[in-house]
Amino acid sequence: MRIRKKIDFNSTKLRLTLSSLFGVLFLNGCGVSNIEIPEIQVEVVSSTTPTLVSGGDALVKIKSDLPGGVNLRVLLNNQDVSSAFKKDAEDGRMVGLITGMALGSNTVVANGVHENGTIVKTSAPLTLTNYPVTGPMISGPHQKPYICTTANYTLPDGTKLGNPLDANCAIQCKCSFKHCR
Repeated sequence: MRIRKKIDFNSTKLRLTLSSLFGVLFLNGCGVSNIEIPEIQVEVVSSTTPTLVSGGDALVKIKSDLPGGVNLRVLLNNQDVSSAFKKDAEDGRMVGLITGMALGSNTVVANGVHENGTIVKTSAPLTLTNYPVTGPMISGPHQKPYICTTANYTLPDGTKLGNPLDANCAIQCKCSFKHCR
């Protein structure tokens, strides 16, 4: 005795199966389905943690061993920032300084893109939390009243640190050296 089942062409399971099958057949025609594409890993290296980035930029490193015909595309908040990345001579990973981040959460994603424009591999999203360079990051709001004494501070070489540039007591970047015996 045979049991016949009615096929539900509107089922989500059937649609996913057919779309996966179509994707495999489509990529097979592109010459990429037989290639095992390794995982793409994205990490921030300019900060101890992705949740503590400041000043609107971060140094990011990407590990990807993409085969020929597949290029790396890096997106920051869905904007292409791939041109910022170059191959690191030491370990072969791609390194780039991502700039122009908004305050708060920013998302970085790296894609392996076939020559025909098809995305064949996507990294897990990396969320970077950007803070103003003047803070605060973890300590809570700025102390009030805050007394800025940069104009009175004497550096080891005898010069003064200088007047603040803004209400946050930011100063011009200075570098001085003193040889001590």
